Amino acid sequence: MKYLIAIDSFKGSLTSNELNQSVASGIKKIDSTAEIVSFAVADGGEGTAAAFYQNGLGERKSICAKNLYLTEITANFVLLNQETVVLEVAETAGIHFLSDDKPETAATSYGVGVMLRNILTEYPQVKRVIIGLGGSGINDAGIGMMQALGVQFKKSNGDEIAFGTSEIHTISQIDDTNLIPEIKEKEIILLSDVKNQLTGPTGATMIFGKQKGISDLERLDKNIAHYGEKLKETYGVDYVTVPSTGAAGGIGISFLYFLNAQFISGAEYIIDILGLEKKLAEIDLVITGEGKMDRQSAFGKLPTIVARLAKKYRKKVFAVVGDGSEVTSENYAVGIDLVLSLPRGPLSLEESMRNTNFLAEEIGRDIGRIVHLLER
Repeated sequence: MKYLIAIDSFKGSLTSNELNQSVASGIKKIDSTAEIVSFAVADGGEGTAAAFYQNGLGERKSICAKNLYLTEITANFVLLNQETVVLEVAETAGIHFLSDDKPETAATSYGVGVMLRNILTEYPQVKRVIIGLGGSGINDAGIGMMQALGVQFKKSNGDEIAFGTSEIHTISQIDDTNLIPEIKEKEIILLSDVKNQLTGPTGATMIFGKQKGISDLERLDKNIAHYGEKLKETYGVDYVTVPSTGAAGGIGISFLYFLNAQFISGAEYIIDILGLEKKLAEIDLVITGEGKMDRQSAFGKLPTIVARLAKKYRKKVFAVVGDGSEVTSENYAVGIDLVLSLPRGPLSLEESMRNTNFLAEEIGRDIGRIVHLLER
């Protein structure tokens, strides 16, 4: 029996690679002859850079940067080849950096700009920058990132606004005269599975702001809308309603206006570059999955993309999930044949996360048993 395993990471628990290994271990306990090929995968969120180097693509590198509170940190990225780097917004501005001890207006994307600037300084030969947008703790629409890259956002008195979100509403003038020239020459690819636009009821702040500690969502959404208006006024083009500009606290809007970036489905891009489809013809069963599967998963999330590819080759697809309580018929309609949830009985979220490795191996055993029954 030949298996292909490509499970997305379970946020705050196990990486894609760890989950794949745990499930594979369980299968092997039941069928020692099983042939298993696994791919570390991601959709533009947590684990995007790892999806490359853990599959033998590129080298893991590190560079000096700052986190979302401007504390000095060492940030990791992948040098995919001499002309391409892969990095994550979450590496410097991740939600894991947020602290209740800091004002909610303090978080800034400045560190993302510092990381970009330092990478391009140390590796001037780089022509392409691939950026995973998921897992961020920022909501400043990328203003801090652009400040680090040389753009000035001035108040009516000529002073530059403070880092963070407290003075976005005071932006009167945008001056990109000092934008570092090197960045303008690069191809920038933004990986995201979030399709939200910048502002409004389904925008960056109203949908994702609460989980980032924002208390007055409507006020910040209004302030971000002011930034959008200033961008339109300055550059004479409207990107505010473009899908995905609401990803990573609205950082995409700054990428579009200042850096000529393009949005691409993170899952599709990574699966394609890893060459996962090439393996499907010789596989008997495909195992994919994600932390929580619900009806939204059916609209472009990684397990759905894997399942659709598998169905081109008429393969059966199992999905391993941490939470399957909201799985619907729509999830099965896109090509998934069976959803298996990790919890085995009543468990708190904390208990489930603490025991993910064990539970994933048990699911692997179950898959091995199911396959054995089907082969009889």
